[in-house]
Amino acid sequence: MALRMIDMFFSLRPMLLIPLWSIYLLIHNRISPSEYSLDALCGLALLSLICAGAYVLNQIYDRESDSTNGKLGFFADSGRLTLNSGWIIYSLLTICPILAAFFMNPLLAPPLVVGAIIGYAYSAPPLSAKDRPLAGYIFNVIPYSVIAWWVVLVCSKDGFANFTARIGMDWPIILCAGFAVGGVYLITTVPDVAGDAKAGKRTAAVAIGVKKTMTLAILNLAASLGLAAFSGFHSFTAASALAIPLAVMAARPGGGRFVALSAKAPIIVVTLFAGFYHPIYGTFVILLIMASRTYYRVRFAEVYPQIG
Repeated sequence: MALRMIDMFFSLRPMLLIPLWSIYLLIHNRISPSEYSLDALCGLALLSLICAGAYVLNQIYDRESDSTNGKLGFFADSGRLTLNSGWIIYSLLTICPILAAFFMNPLLAPPLVVGAIIGYAYSAPPLSAKDRPLAGYIFNVIPYSVIAWWVVLVCSKDGFANFTARIGMDWPIILCAGFAVGGVYLITTVPDVAGDAKAGKRTAAVAIGVKKTMTLAILNLAASLGLAAFSGFHSFTAASALAIPLAVMAARPGGGRFVALSAKAPIIVVTLFAGFYHPIYGTFVILLIMASRTYYRVRFAEVYPQIG
């Protein structure tokens, strides 16, 4: 029973939540640098559950392509959890945070509902945005930029009362985060191009080719760099400045070994910045990485996470 509970926890893909947590904290630093209320932390927790539910749903619908690409799937035929348990976990992770939001702060419910809809439409038919180049891009960008900012604003003191004014002030950091996430997303479609094509998925790398996808990724990172420099969002300035040359090397012939690194580098940088501003969070991330490495080594004889 204990092992099953541990499997369920890691099926939520907590390592994939680190970018959300880091971006949320960095955006919060810009909007309310001296104010960290319980509401703000609860808002992050509820948003995290919504995103974790989306990751579970994605594994359910990506069973075939994950198998082809050699990826571990918790809900595949050879996985550790049943498909029915996956649906139950997804339902609880989607419904419970929204209900909790209505009791905690009704203004928090709308961004969570929008996030849940995006998470469902990303993986599930009829839209299955994950299999479409433009929709997949948009549905990855919005949760990590617009919705993260929206939740931060709702949870900040008097922030939502000045919603229109805040948009006018915060649009550079929203777009900055969005372009950075968009660039990383485009890069992540490259390693899976063969398996995705075989499974009939029309990701960016499948639809327009690896070279054009990497070019678009570099342009996204360049846009993020420009907006970060313009707005003084130093964490994203550093993240994009590091990722761009790595992405350029990855886009060159024989540069395949740089693909994964160019996608992970900006995540590492923003997480280091978030950990610097919030040492408790940095310590938590280190412990989570250690726990994940131990779990995947013992349970699956795999090394995860990896930098390259």
